[in-house]
Amino acid sequence: MRVSTINSIGYFSLCMLIATLLSLCVGCAGPESREQVNANLNDKLIEEMKSYFGDKQGLIDHTMAVYGYANQLHKTEGGDPLVVKAGALYHDIGIPEAKRVHGSSAGKYQEIEGPPIARRILNELDLAPESIDHIFRIIANHHTAHDESTVNTIEFQIVWDADGLVNHAKRKLGNSEEEIGRKIEQLFRTPTGKEMAKEMFVKK
Repeated sequence: MRVSTINSIGYFSLCMLIATLLSLCVGCAGPESREQVNANLNDKLIEEMKSYFGDKQGLIDHTMAVYGYANQLHKTEGGDPLVVKAGALYHDIGIPEAKRVHGSSAGKYQEIEGPPIARRILNELDLAPESIDHIFRIIANHHTAHDESTVNTIEFQIVWDADGLVNHAKRKLGNSEEEIGRKIEQLFRTPTGKEMAKEMFVKK
């Protein structure tokens, strides 16, 4: 195996395209079940995220890419589908407010400003309080992973790995297969996330 020599910018764009296509295909196949998130609610979650971000297309594109990977991870890792979807769609919702209030979009500020914004939107969509609380905690930990009870949930781990698959596509993880493999073990939390990262970041 060898490290891919594909141009990093082009490779990142390809990853974003794949993840976006995955997000569009969610629910396209397979029988409906009681666990499947209502399609109308799913559309509203996406619409509200896009409405809040407005003309910040970069944030929308990133969010939809994370959403696509989160749905793919959920298929094998399980978890509450609503919490996974909403956690992915609103993980970065605090960036504009963090910049406005703190002059920085640093992760610690996102974790402060994002959860109450997400809670307000999700309350308006009439989600169950326990689901909102879980989503709130995912957003409040998506950079620092400081709350063990949240970090240990599969929903958090899926959102973490989905975000990592997008973010680390822009970064060099190492100079050898072994080095990249060690980095992937450190960075990713789910078995599926680690396998996807190996397929993306190490070329056979």
